[in-house]
Amino acid sequence: MRCRYCVRTLMIMAAVTIGPLTVSGTGLAQTASEAPAAKPAVSPVVSPTPALSVKPEPAAIPAPATAPALATAPALVAKPAKPAAAATGGLWFKKPERALVINGLVYAVAGWTARDGGMAPTVDDRALLSLHRGRLWVRGKPYAGLTYVVHFGFDRAGGDEYALLQGGALGLARAPALLDARSQYQLMDGGALILTAGFFRPAVGLENNAVVPALSSHEPALTAVLARRASVGPGHGRAAGLNLGGRLRSGSLGVVYQLSAAAPTASGAIVDDDGATVATYSNSSGEKANPLVAGTLALTWGVDAFRAGHMLHLAHNYSGKTSVTLGASGSYQGATDLAATSMVTSAFAIAHVGDLNVDGEWVKAKRAANGTGPDAETTAWHLRAGYSLHVLDGKALLEPAVLWSQMDGDSTLTGATSMKLFTGQGRVLDAALNLYLRAHKLRIAAHFIQTTKDGAGSLPIRPGWTALVGLQVLH
Repeated sequence: MRCRYCVRTLMIMAAVTIGPLTVSGTGLAQTASEAPAAKPAVSPVVSPTPALSVKPEPAAIPAPATAPALATAPALVAKPAKPAAAATGGLWFKKPERALVINGLVYAVAGWTARDGGMAPTVDDRALLSLHRGRLWVRGKPYAGLTYVVHFGFDRAGGDEYALLQGGALGLARAPALLDARSQYQLMDGGALILTAGFFRPAVGLENNAVVPALSSHEPALTAVLARRASVGPGHGRAAGLNLGGRLRSGSLGVVYQLSAAAPTASGAIVDDDGATVATYSNSSGEKANPLVAGTLALTWGVDAFRAGHMLHLAHNYSGKTSVTLGASGSYQGATDLAATSMVTSAFAIAHVGDLNVDGEWVKAKRAANGTGPDAETTAWHLRAGYSLHVLDGKALLEPAVLWSQMDGDSTLTGATSMKLFTGQGRVLDAALNLYLRAHKLRIAAHFIQTTKDGAGSLPIRPGWTALVGLQVLH
């Protein structure tokens, strides 16, 4: 009984064990008769394993999150063709190239002024404390080749007018003055031809078109005052107009050329043949009107110092490189209510030899009277020189500098005064010591200024002397 039970148990176990191999329908006897079949009895456990480990096709795996952006970036987006002008670097349809830039300048001074007691009015000596020069520039380059600048000035703010030997104080109620508002478009590559339009200084005179904060002297020379007065009229020397000019270079040689057409305005009165006032005006050329035409031609050798579309010049050469500039300038205006004709002629020279900076100019202004009155003629000249010493381990420049400027006014007092030219003779001496910590953008200055006049006359100076120190910051 025991054996029969054991045999039956073994048969059941064998059927259960070998059974899966006969699923194909070959039968138990066929499978049992294969001698090798009993040995790989473990294969039923191994064979199903591959079926259990089947993985989805790789294509079914979700793509990374960044894949869509990488796949669709360049080629799937069709862009319209650019206009022909943009493709050739033209003006139209180009995006702005540079953001708006704002620069400011503050030149604060403190000193002492003693007026010449022999000249009226006799006033007390007094302290000079003022924001002698304040400027604000707003610049932009909205399109290729096109730039603009708006320039405001608030000079001599807070200064006592009897402490000033040149210029006038800015009243507390007066808003900052608009000095320049111009746009410039480069018509030819390399600055060979630039069109300027707006409100600016016409191209007459060297000192008249100097970068004033870069001058080594406290104020511009008398040559600038005369060129402005005889061309544009009293004031800051600006007028609305157009200018066409540029620069050509061949190696170290260059030529700078400018031609301006402007419409200066002034205040005055229109009178009839009997001398009675018919009308008054504050911003016009009067009953008669003619444009002002001005021009400058300069030959340069080396690195020239012209800026702002080659319309302004930088008197100080901080690089130490040698350069020489020789030039002439002039302006002409036909009949106005002030004069039958107005002319200005100028000759100038600039030399930078190593650390030596020298510039000089001679200016002559002439006005022909309306009717039978006498003509008027005034001349002025200046010479400025400075030498830069390298100090603070070469990180700064210490410059002793001197300016001598003289004006010889017309001797016909009545004619010159009526045509708003200067009379008499006067001189300005400015001895300076400038410490340039970052060129003229950060400068500490000390000045001794002496002004003198010979006898009576109308000149743009007040006799006396001033000693002062100043700090100039431009950012």
